[in-house]
Parts: sequence; structure tokens; C-alpha cells
Amino acid sequence: MPVRCLFWRKLIILIDGRSSPVSQIDDIAIDPALPGLHFQCNVNACKGACCTMPGGRGAPVSDDEVAEIHAAFPVVRKHLSAKHLQVIEERGFVEGGAGDLVTTCVDGAACVFVTYEGDVARCSFEKAFLAGEIGWRKPLSCHLFPIRIDRGLHERIRFEYLQHCKPALEGGAAAGVPLAEFAGNALVRAYGASWYQRFLAYCRSRLEIESSGGR
Repeated sequence: MPVRCLFWRKLIILIDGRSSPVSQIDDIAIDPALPGLHFQCNVNACKGACCTMPGGRGAPVSDDEVAEIHAAFPVVRKHLSAKHLQVIEERGFVEGGAGDLVTTCVDGAACVFVTYEGDVARCSFEKAFLAGEIGWRKPLSCHLFPIRIDRGLHERIRFEYLQHCKPALEGGAAAGVPLAEFAGNALVRAYGASWYQRFLAYCRSRLEIESSGGR
């Protein structure tokens, strides 16, 4: 079987996850697919698809993050197109109600805070952050992607598959970059350094068990 086919067969098994138990760290349930996944963003291939997904809902934001958006906007507005600025003027930064807020979308797809470099969509907040212009990087949900947080009676982190992320999955596997490490800074931001170290240890132990044929 060709190497590429073997890779995708393994990925399907990981994402399906029915043969692996769900574990928890401090009451945070862990998607059993996470330990075995590799990931390395390739925006030249995906064109920033996670910032422009169709569906009419932008990036999830917490109530607290709305204040960060308001504080950063005077700095990042210079990166936004006239069309995006007009949408902000007409509809605001976010949509939804408390506890279910998302960034406003343009034409039912691109986040209103997207800036384009050629044909690649990038986050205007992150662009300003990396330039040292602001101290807030971007919404946590964007920083974590392709990991998502499901909040409910029991919080869970899970992998969200996006077709445009195929190059990132293949590139991560080729380079040996575990998803758990790729998303390390975001996971520390979400849950703290101590939790993240235990999560890394869990991922490594799961891989050791699976490589030895155990469960």
C-alpha cells in the first residue's frame, strides 16, 4: 500500500477513536485521536482556510475577549480592507449572545478581522502581535485550531478535521511534529503550564501503549 494511503488510513482510525478510551486531565476530557496526530501549518497550501470557512459563523470568542478586540482594533484597523471596515461599522465586531459570541463574518465566510497577503488570509490581530504592536495575540479558539474546546457539563478538547488542513497533517507527519507540541503555546494559554506538561505526558504514554499493542 502506498505511503500516502497508509498515512490517511491511520488518520481515519485516529479520528474515529472508537477503539481508544476517553481520558481526563483535571476534568478536561481528551479526544483519543489527539496523541497520535501530527500537524504543521502550511498557509501557502491552505491559503488560511481556517480564517475563511463558510457557514456564517466566525471564530468563537469569550465574553472577556470582546474587550481585547475593542482595545486592539484601533491598531489593527490599518490592516483591514475597506469592505471589512464597512462590515464592522454596519454590524459590529461580534455577533451572538453572551456565552455564544463569534466574530462577524464577511459574505458568510471570512472573519471580519482577516487581512490578505496576496491570496493568503491572515489574522490582523496576530499580524499586529508579531510586529510588537499589541500584547494580545488573537482569540483563543483561533490560537488552538485545529484543536477545539467543547464546553458543557464536561469540558472536552478535540481535533477538528478540515479538508484544507491535509497538507498540514501530512507535513506534520513528515516532519515529526506532534499536534500536542504544535498547539503547545495555545494549550498553555488555555489551561496553564502544569496542565500542559501532564497532557504531553499523557500523549507520550498513549503512543507508547499503542506502539506496544496495548490499550
